[in-house]
Amino acid sequence: MNKKRFFSSKNNNLIWVYNIEDLSLVNDNPFNTKTECATCLKISRSTVAKYLDSDKLLKDKLVFKSFSLNQEDLLKLQTKNKIPWEVITGELLGDASITIWGTNLGSTAGSRFPHKINDIIKLPVYYRSVFVGIVLSDGSLNFTNKSSKNALFRFSQTTAQGVYFWHVFFTLSHYCSAYPFYREHNRKGKTNDSLELYTRSLPCLTELYNLFYIKGVKVIPHNIYDLLTPVALAHLIMGDGSAVGGGVRIGTDSFSIKDCVSLMNVLMIKFNISCSLHSIENKPRIYIPKSSKNLLITLVKPHMVQSMWYKLGE
Repeated sequence: MNKKRFFSSKNNNLIWVYNIEDLSLVNDNPFNTKTECATCLKISRSTVAKYLDSDKLLKDKLVFKSFSLNQEDLLKLQTKNKIPWEVITGELLGDASITIWGTNLGSTAGSRFPHKINDIIKLPVYYRSVFVGIVLSDGSLNFTNKSSKNALFRFSQTTAQGVYFWHVFFTLSHYCSAYPFYREHNRKGKTNDSLELYTRSLPCLTELYNLFYIKGVKVIPHNIYDLLTPVALAHLIMGDGSAVGGGVRIGTDSFSIKDCVSLMNVLMIKFNISCSLHSIENKPRIYIPKSSKNLLITLVKPHMVQSMWYKLGE
């Protein structure tokens, strides 16, 4: 495994401005002067000087440095390794406002929980839908070894799909103890690179494992009607969808024909989406025709990252 660092140069005459929400370098390049930086960001020169190399964030997202930061540094800035109880449980203690449970889960990457805390972590509907959609496509649930009591979630993408990968990490980072890492694979003389993440081993993920796996083989759960939501379907398409012949094909070739039919029934009955089963290289794949494409787009596009809209033919 090789880990890759980003933006490793240093020059005290330059000003690096990062957006820690998406780990991007503002303007794609460092600024040469405070004046240039202030002009581009439409702020005063004194504001640049105030925030430069301080621990403060402008607008809760912009960090100013006289030296460059790598990906790991930015992730640490994002979380600052602070894990208040409300982050763990999704509750707002001492706050009289009403908050929908599961909407305020923060990142806990880079920190450890006692086993008792792991046992009370649950999956709100939205986060469960994200896990379900990704497990239906590129993700997996595994036990680290034979003695492991609980399952963890694993997800990887090529660096070409980095935007989607980081979207998934930021969504699920509440369940991760470590930050993602970069890996290089050498296969048949060709080097392929990818980004990977693992969650904690959690009882709530073991519950999903028991639905998705029979004797170690991934299957469509018996309660897929309840599990498949527009959010889950969006992640299934972002992972295994492709625009074909005016419609959308879903790469379900890792499942049996029986499982694919179960999934198709949910698409047709729950979402009123027409679909058919195609055999490609003796592997079953679900095809959603042009006649149902607009309905599909209405359901899933609000939950997809823009870089993945091409999978809908957009």
